[in-house]
Amino acid sequence: LFDDFYQHEYRFLRKDGSLIWLHDEHRLLRDADNKPWEIIGAWTDITASKQAEDALKEYNARLETAVEARTSELREAQEKQKDLQAQFQKEKIRFDAEEERLKNFNRLSSKLSEFNERLSGLKSQKNKIFKPQRRSHNDW
Repeated sequence: LFDDFYQHEYRFLRKDGSLIWLHDEHRLLRDADNKPWEIIGAWTDITASKQAEDALKEYNARLETAVEARTSELREAQEKQKDLQAQFQKEKIRFDAEEERLKNFNRLSSKLSEFNERLSGLKSQKNKIFKPQRRSHNDW
């Protein structure tokens, strides 16, 4: 007895093979001189409560397994997302570089066209200024 009170749970096997759980509780009563006078107590069938507790433990274990599986799936999805973002960034950098090269090419192409137009204009002016004269072979 502890502080004049005792409680414990027991499991018993019935003749039919089933289990029964009992809660045992005792209290020590004392007289006016504080001497032990009587012990009173009771056994309570707590089988249904224990079965519910076991079912809850099993349910919690299944739930924990499901949560771990979902957490693992989430981690995998996050890793995939990271990989895809990294690939996207690489492709974006490559695309931006290609876009810059294309802009440079277009600028150079435009400048070359302008240059060719000027050159063509200069050739026209030169031909107007310096008209080729026909010489015969006797002029030499």
